[in-house]
Amino acid sequence: MAGPVRRGPYTEGMKELRVVSGALAGLVSLAALLTGCAGTRGNALDHMQSRGSAPRSRIDAIPLAKAQAGVSEAAIAGWRTALARLAWDTTEVPSVRAAAIRTIFSEPESEFRSVCRDTAMRILPRESSREVVLALCEVASSQGWADFGPAIVRSYSRKVPMVPEEKDRAERAALLALFPGQSVEETAFRVFLAAGQIDTTSTDRTRLDAWDLLARLDPSGATHRRLIEGASADDADIRALRAGIADLRAVALSGEQLLWLKRLRGPENASWWQEASSVIAAFDDPSPLGLRHAEHLRWTAANRPQRLTQSREALLAEVTARVAGRQHFERSAEAANTRPREALGQVGPRLSRADLISILALDEALTATGLGAHLCEQVRLDRKDQTTEYGGIVRLEGGGPRTDAAWALFPPRPGERQGDNRFVASPDMIVRSDTAAAHFHFHAQTWRNHELAGPSPADMEYAARFGRACLVMTTVGECVLSVDYYQPDGVVVDLGTISGVR
Repeated sequence: MAGPVRRGPYTEGMKELRVVSGALAGLVSLAALLTGCAGTRGNALDHMQSRGSAPRSRIDAIPLAKAQAGVSEAAIAGWRTALARLAWDTTEVPSVRAAAIRTIFSEPESEFRSVCRDTAMRILPRESSREVVLALCEVASSQGWADFGPAIVRSYSRKVPMVPEEKDRAERAALLALFPGQSVEETAFRVFLAAGQIDTTSTDRTRLDAWDLLARLDPSGATHRRLIEGASADDADIRALRAGIADLRAVALSGEQLLWLKRLRGPENASWWQEASSVIAAFDDPSPLGLRHAEHLRWTAANRPQRLTQSREALLAEVTARVAGRQHFERSAEAANTRPREALGQVGPRLSRADLISILALDEALTATGLGAHLCEQVRLDRKDQTTEYGGIVRLEGGGPRTDAAWALFPPRPGERQGDNRFVASPDMIVRSDTAAAHFHFHAQTWRNHELAGPSPADMEYAARFGRACLVMTTVGECVLSVDYYQPDGVVVDLGTISGVR
């Protein structure tokens, strides 16, 4: 990726520096008052490495240690070794690491500086300290290192709760500085394309991270479509993306959705693809579709074809009638102003015809004969295991789902378990759910889990990342489940309790 060398001061992204460092400023100032700068002018090399000293005094000791090294090659080598250790040790104080990084790259060109540059590019994609990320972005931008573009894009692909505004991200500022006249979305897309032409073990991860960044910056998919249409068809992923748009009228927005699309294009799913694409070609509705809609529309065409020609109002009325007589529970675990609305009367206007067809297909699966006892058995297994939440996939089969085959449980593997409040989909589950209708999981920590009745913020992120229609089932009594449907765009629908579950 070519880009001009920019030698001016790095002025963008400073708001992030204030956001990240503001919370630490009081603690750092207090530490400086308590520790002072005593000993800085003694052995400065020892002081800059002393974890018991105040960060500010350690930072001040960095240039002093170099001055004390004088012209001795051995002493300079020792200072550089210590400096590199400070820069790349993730257990070090972030402000000290950032100062060490800036010092390294203010040095004249040398083999040491070159090695550190390679290290910086390698660690940036997964660096956890925002102060360090800011320092690396500052250095790359001021030095005009356009080849840092992929590493910066990968870092930017990760969400950072402490910097919720995209415009404040240091990575965004760096990309705009390195590639002027080019939007961040276009830069991410170019990184995506370039990664496909490089034969390295990190290529796939770079591609997926670049696509994940695009998903966050372009949730509607409009920019995706424009960039895909303008790209060369020599790229296998571009061909798959174009096929998804042409045949399924869907854009694979995220990295995980791209992997899903590529599997759907495999020979094992050829007949499914042909059937689904034929149904979608005849589905007369201008609203965008997601990959998740394909199976719902395919099943509906084979089993409830009249729904494909019904108006949105008629479909909404049918959903309303189905859930009207059920008991409903609203999630209260988070603050009211941060929770998505769940009542059908509130979210109905946000649902497309395809969304409503999806809900109706899944609601029929929820009312299958014998489902209550089957899910109760799965819930009891979850209740006994406090290392994880349980979940799995829903399949739509024939005129209605067979309970045992349709609701398949995929408990997370031992190494994937993150506690009793988190469900992690195993790779086996993901691969075996390509043509499934939905992913589901339980909130069953107690039999009366009313406050958790609905998807958590992490659950919503899961739906967006994987592009799936999802169901979460919360225990509100012994083997009584409150069911919520949710989809990648953040819409949640409370489907009520499942009748007959005892």
